[in-house]
Amino acid sequence: MYHGSGIPDVCQTLANPRRYPLVYSTSCRPIKLTIGSEAIDCSPCIHESDVLAKMREGVCEGDRLVLRGAIKLMEQAPEWVWEDAALRCIGDYMDCTFYAGDLASRFTVGFNRKAEVVARCDHPSVWLIVRNYSAIAWAAVGKAVHIVSKTISKPHKKRKKQRSKY
Repeated sequence: MYHGSGIPDVCQTLANPRRYPLVYSTSCRPIKLTIGSEAIDCSPCIHESDVLAKMREGVCEGDRLVLRGAIKLMEQAPEWVWEDAALRCIGDYMDCTFYAGDLASRFTVGFNRKAEVVARCDHPSVWLIVRNYSAIAWAAVGKAVHIVSKTISKPHKKRKKQRSKY
């Protein structure tokens, strides 16, 4: 089942101080899960250590940048997302998929046309959608409460005491 909405949480832009910025796309299109040339089972959960183990195998610089982008993506999402997920990394000479659980959420990390590392949420799970929309709703409520509290807490003008004429 596909939920066709731009999910703004995991797919947000990050500032990367390195030469190659990490850009997140908000376009979530329904795609068929394509397993890369190498499938790595990381059950029960995909961890950074799994990606680092792939990095230690001796990959080229472009593939290393893609794997770093995957680690950045994993740092942004809570751990429960990675219990039932697939993370496909497409580099210059590498196409591998890290997977665990039911593959409820599917992510892809690779290069765009500008040679920037891009992470895309291909298929968010239902719980990821609920989490993101509840965060948006709470942000709106917080903003509304802030505006209301500013209008209530404005100081009243002090009235000057009138002197009696007598």
